[in-house]
Amino acid sequence: MPDTATLTLIADEVTDVDAEIDGDRVWVAAAALPTATGWELKPVGLCRGDTCVPTTLHPGLVDDGERVDLARLASLGDQVLVLDADARVAVLGASAAATAGELRS
Repeated sequence: MPDTATLTLIADEVTDVDAEIDGDRVWVAAAALPTATGWELKPVGLCRGDTCVPTTLHPGLVDDGERVDLARLASLGDQVLVLDADARVAVLGASAAATAGELRS
């Protein structure tokens, strides 16, 4: 059964957001994303800066245009999501491959 309550999300900033945790899926309101993660739901998809992920190509990423699955977004955006459901804390950060690529350049 999904668990809806406040989640502390550590991304670029530390933000408390309402989230629904359902197994390995973490649903967050699309309206909370820009402040919490820097991602924004736009007509072309979920965007952060010049990077956009077309939601039409990724079923299950956005639920009725209202909620976004952070775990799925992380996997598509070359990020990782680490979740402690009991503590209601999640960390969204760059993957090891992305970090290594930045260090090489």
